[in-house]
Amino acid sequence: MSETAASLVVRIQSERDKTLAVFTALKEPEWTQLLYTSSSATWTFRDLLAHIVSAEGEFLRLFRDVQAGGSGTPVDFLADEFNAAEQERFRNFSPQQLLTEFQKRRTAMMDWVASLTPADLEKTGTHPVLGVLSLGDLIKSLTLHEHLHVRDLRRLQGVA
Repeated sequence: MSETAASLVVRIQSERDKTLAVFTALKEPEWTQLLYTSSSATWTFRDLLAHIVSAEGEFLRLFRDVQAGGSGTPVDFLADEFNAAEQERFRNFSPQQLLTEFQKRRTAMMDWVASLTPADLEKTGTHPVLGVLSLGDLIKSLTLHEHLHVRDLRRLQGVA
């Protein structure tokens, strides 16, 4: 694996900074702007931030499981149902509370990743969408997930 724990922390920190810059620049009316609509869910910019916060906590739990020798995402994991439940759980969080929670969770993620050994990064586990990956690649998928969602928001704003 070419990635080290230190290089992964740099990647995670860089994506955090970009994400925070986008969300902290939003004006009050933008938080309620629709981003995604489907038959199963409708997400606003605020809902996207809640999803990113939720994913941060869930991915850290998943990554720790893989480090400890677990298999990662359970076979019966249903992403849409999980996301709907998490949206409900974060329903009463204000955008500022979500930003604070994101920073708290991202700091915990970076601290944990910094503690990983090269052997840890080679362990494998199942990602909810991408299948079996090394722990290093699972961690990289966190930043890709976040990047793709923020890119969608920026495109809707006409920026990206």
